Amino acid sequence: MARNKRFLMIDGSSLLFRAFYAIRDLRTQDGVYTNGVYGFMTMFWKAMEEIHPDYVLVAFDRSEPTFRSQIYAEYKGTRQAMPPELGPQFGMVKDILRALSIKTIDKEGYEADDIIGTMSKRAEKEGVESILLTGDRDYFQLVSDLTTVHYTKRGISQVEEVDPQYIMEKYQVSPPALIEIKGLQGDSSDNIPGVPGVGEKTAIKLVKEFSTIEKIYENIDQVSGKKLRENLLDNKDQAFLSRQLGEIFRDMPLEENREDFRPGDPDREELVEIFSRLEFRTFADRYSLDDKKREILSFSTKEIAPPAWPGLAKKLAKLEKTSFAILGDGENYIHAKPVYACFQCGQEALLLDLDGREEAFRESFSPLFSGEGPLLLAYDIKESMVLLKKMGLDFTADYRDIMLMEYLLDPTRSSYEIDNLAQRISGISILSRRNLLGKGAKRKEFNQIPRQDLMDYVGGLLRVVMEGEDKLWAEIKEMKMDRLYLEIENPLAQVLAHMEITGVAVDKAKLDALDKEYSHRLKEMEEEIYDYAGRTFNINSSQQLSDLLFVDLGLPPGKKTKTGYSTAKDVLEGLVDAHPIIPAILEYRMLSKLMSTYVDGFRPYIDPDGRVRSQFKQNVAATGRLSSTEPNLQNIPVRTEEGRKLRAVFVAEEGELLVDADYSQIELRVLASLSGDPTMIRSFKEGHDIHTKTASEILGKDPDQVTANERSSAKAVNFGIIYGISDYGLSQNLGISRQAAKEYIDGYKATYPEIQNYMTNIVEEAKEKGYVETHYGRRRTVPELASSNFNVRSFGERIALNTPIQGTAADIIKLAMIKVDRALQDDGGKARLVLQIHDELIVEVEESQAETMAKKIKKIMEEVSDLAVNLLADTNIGKSWYEAK
Repeated sequence: MARNKRFLMIDGSSLLFRAFYAIRDLRTQDGVYTNGVYGFMTMFWKAMEEIHPDYVLVAFDRSEPTFRSQIYAEYKGTRQAMPPELGPQFGMVKDILRALSIKTIDKEGYEADDIIGTMSKRAEKEGVESILLTGDRDYFQLVSDLTTVHYTKRGISQVEEVDPQYIMEKYQVSPPALIEIKGLQGDSSDNIPGVPGVGEKTAIKLVKEFSTIEKIYENIDQVSGKKLRENLLDNKDQAFLSRQLGEIFRDMPLEENREDFRPGDPDREELVEIFSRLEFRTFADRYSLDDKKREILSFSTKEIAPPAWPGLAKKLAKLEKTSFAILGDGENYIHAKPVYACFQCGQEALLLDLDGREEAFRESFSPLFSGEGPLLLAYDIKESMVLLKKMGLDFTADYRDIMLMEYLLDPTRSSYEIDNLAQRISGISILSRRNLLGKGAKRKEFNQIPRQDLMDYVGGLLRVVMEGEDKLWAEIKEMKMDRLYLEIENPLAQVLAHMEITGVAVDKAKLDALDKEYSHRLKEMEEEIYDYAGRTFNINSSQQLSDLLFVDLGLPPGKKTKTGYSTAKDVLEGLVDAHPIIPAILEYRMLSKLMSTYVDGFRPYIDPDGRVRSQFKQNVAATGRLSSTEPNLQNIPVRTEEGRKLRAVFVAEEGELLVDADYSQIELRVLASLSGDPTMIRSFKEGHDIHTKTASEILGKDPDQVTANERSSAKAVNFGIIYGISDYGLSQNLGISRQAAKEYIDGYKATYPEIQNYMTNIVEEAKEKGYVETHYGRRRTVPELASSNFNVRSFGERIALNTPIQGTAADIIKLAMIKVDRALQDDGGKARLVLQIHDELIVEVEESQAETMAKKIKKIMEEVSDLAVNLLADTNIGKSWYEAK
């Protein structure tokens, strides 16, 4: 028997609010909040995969007053204003749904539940099954044999299916009777008054006995309890009003019919672009062109035996340029063994099997990679550099990395694969590495795949690199990024290869000591928490913790949702003085994070020589900042002493020291230079503490009168202004009212008027040009500024504000890395650049040379830029990263 058609109706506003508060502090590299979007899409896809709907509708509330506000002016009057960080995410979600060909509706004067109530009523009449996805219990009144509610009970993962049986078991009434209960009980979240003194239990009892509000008043003398009767009589009009406000309107004048909600084909290209911009790389992969079936071209590739290698090397040396690649046998090339080398020679693609032949390869091709030959072209050349080093070959030849050209031309992509480039520049389909080898447990190595597939991959790769270099280079020059590419992005690949080859030493004894210390402290904190609680419970369970804190201990909750009280970090931090259990819980969570992510997390990455080698990626952040992975060494916590202790694990080898050089307030110096604000420039040039100076200017105090708290507030504004911080964001950071935060921001703008002018002008310029640039010409398009959606435009404005500042700072640190690395190579390579953490460089050097090296690095870093404000680098020396910091 065929199943009923299914109609998935989603309360978009409810789900987005739920996601925003369930997922904390998820932001792009530019500081743009995307937590709500991420959570919403996670719930959306889960529902789509579980329900397999024939029709889909996403309904949204509007900001204008509804018909309920006309009936009762105080309706929803107690609700807090929407956080500015959430507003833009509505536009982002709607753009995604549009690209997915999912229909959305919002109607002036009505709410999302009225839209869904109307459509579900129509669906019932047509025998269509409706599934309503929401975090709002008001929808329970719509439940019927054909309509169920999928209620997001907690966070974004706990969904409860609500049907007529569920309603009867929980409330002992039928679903429509919930309207009567709400009229009596009211709803504080919507500011529906109800009848004073009537709670849920009393309301259920009355409705079970009398069925409707009308019948209650018709039989008021039969209501037991004098006080209850008086309350009912005194608030009769309010009871009927409350029922009217709480009842979902199901007869809206909607023109759409059911077939209008049948999902169409998604716009894959736009979805990849949106998700890449939001830095949702896994989401982008869902719709990447790799998923489409393509006709893969075959290429003529010839395998060259070792006896012919010397002749081939000499032939290649006579070329002006050629494409090449070294292929390894592991997913992480840093720990892989080289298995194949491939070269383009004229029209031929050539494959060399390296198995057991590394010495022969080194003897034949050493001159080629030492610069005695052509310009070498590659796609992600850093991988080949690292693999060549494993065969004893130092790469010093001239090269160009085609992947980095792609990245500069389009820095918002989620991933860079050779097959996508082939489609764009040549319109041909070739195998990508991902399609060739597979992913996860099913992944194969290059020497495990069919030979013809390998030949096709090599042939396509080398051809596209050769063809792509000319075309991409022409685009680079047209966009005036040729100097940026030649002086920063391209040479940096070699610097990063040196760092990946070198790695950083780890003191296993210190890691073991931290393991014991943290484990012991965790046990102590666990017992302390149980003592405060008076019982044991699952500290990691948000529900159990919420019940303990806000029910058993009666602490004032920070956030009330319809499913309970939040135990998020910001809520608990607001309660640190309310009960000693709170700081204990916060410390427990912090220690648990350090143990799982770092102490335990680092161990698998320690190589036999005692060093950790991370991959440094140039093509992840749209602003130009580097990222680190496997393991991530750029995300080690530094705000707490416990987190900082992790730095003691990273050490210099015996007889050596670490020199740590860190730019001081580089982004503020960039902001002062780009804006030309004389007050801030003067403060830097005169050597003032910029945060104290800012506080003194805003507050009209002498610098020596500025308190520590006032300096902290000024610091929050100084750095927050770079990310377009709002009064809401600042109020959350400082724990002050939004009005106080607004006054502080207004004071800042008055103190530094040219910064305000710069912020206005850069956005207008971006709207006119369609892009923003860093001081060094790094370009990022901002299509969001042309959107008709206010929230999407606001998102674009934050990108336009942040990118030139953060991107310029990223360019400066890259320049410094290149010049420091060259200086180290010129010194014979005895000192080595081992780490880069945002604005910080760490060099490992012989003890006797540490002081000299610190001065040299400081000089290079401070003189690398031509900004209006001089740069300042602080240097420290120590046996460990902790000591050097």
